[in-house]
Amino acid sequence: GMVYAIGTGGNNLMVINGRTNKVVATVPVGNTPAGIAIDETANRIYVANQRDGTISVIDGAGNQPIGTWPVPSLSDGANNVWNLEVDPPLKRLYVSIPPTTIASFTGLQALDISTGAAVARINSQSILSGLGLRCGAVDCSTLSSSEGLAVNPATHHVLLSDSGNGTVMVIDGVNDQVLNTFATGTGALALAVDPTVGLVYVSDVSDTYIGAF
Repeated sequence: GMVYAIGTGGNNLMVINGRTNKVVATVPVGNTPAGIAIDETANRIYVANQRDGTISVIDGAGNQPIGTWPVPSLSDGANNVWNLEVDPPLKRLYVSIPPTTIASFTGLQALDISTGAAVARINSQSILSGLGLRCGAVDCSTLSSSEGLAVNPATHHVLLSDSGNGTVMVIDGVNDQVLNTFATGTGALALAVDPTVGLVYVSDVSDTYIGAF
């Protein structure tokens, strides 16, 4: 299989043959690529271009760019992007969005995986966005610096980490509702999901350990 890596300095995506460990293609993307998501069903690679506020769409068969999507900008003016995750059965691409100041990550947006159109969103103040996302009985007003992003394909749950307050928010991708917020430790950052056993792993950079729930 292929391995994909971003080259921030050169604003490109490197495609590496996993058998030979050799670079087989270098694909130009936008300014300061920050995150990658792969849709194996459609054989597409998505790259978040942080300082452009765009997403590069790349055909995995030919390693060629086939589109550039601007992330829909709402009334708060947030148009930068950071991490990406896909849920192909729901036809969604999830995007971590900072507000207008780079490196302050406080938003999540769901896009249509085929067109890039906005589907649902928690805005940069973590309040109801008007695009269908409901917080229900859960207080979701505490996001301060959300960064990490992961999807459990078995449950269609979206996980969003907040290093500022040491929490992980769980969102139901089927009905766009915040389900819960877990305290995981200071500096909650990178996320990984094991859908087989239903565990979520989170790195806590300030506490220097890996938590699981």
